[in-house]
Amino acid sequence: MSKAEKALKAYIDKFHNNIDENNLRVDFLINYSIRRELTESQALPKSYKNVSKFYEDNKETETVKIKLQEIRDRFNSILSRDGNAFNTCFADFLLWWCEQPQTVDGHHCCHYCGIPENLIVSAMDNPRFKKSSKTSFSEKLQVDQKKPKEGYNSDNCVLACVLCNNAKSDMIDAKDFADFIAPAIREYWKALLNKETD
Repeated sequence: MSKAEKALKAYIDKFHNNIDENNLRVDFLINYSIRRELTESQALPKSYKNVSKFYEDNKETETVKIKLQEIRDRFNSILSRDGNAFNTCFADFLLWWCEQPQTVDGHHCCHYCGIPENLIVSAMDNPRFKKSSKTSFSEKLQVDQKKPKEGYNSDNCVLACVLCNNAKSDMIDAKDFADFIAPAIREYWKALLNKETD
């Protein structure tokens, strides 16, 4: 099994376990969505004449492809900052992504404070939260380097909420941050989610 096949299998098992893998166009997802060796039309099976017909007949494949694209966008963002991130290999990043902690209902959580990604939007809706105009301040979990000088790789990266990632910065050791600062951020998120406004 190639690295791309292993990554796709891990991803389907983790996030799409309600989908029958036998009904997916696995060859298409590997060649186009993971390896990106071909254009979308070139990666389609020859039995399909066009892209729209393919998706009409392969709804599950379309769903997985869209989700993979979201993850690839995060990978590309990191790669633009560090040209050697995750060995420049999306399959490596995807395997790492699948190993990150998540809630029982399948949402990734911040490594430091534990807030699930799906609750960050609700917390940010509290008027007590002052939204920033910076594009990096979003409800999406970010990829944090525990030790900034060691780069973006599977052993050195964790998912972090915007507050933890920005507060930790490059100045605070990951363990010290988890021990001393993350508990306060955890309480702040709880207060926002409990609709406390004072």
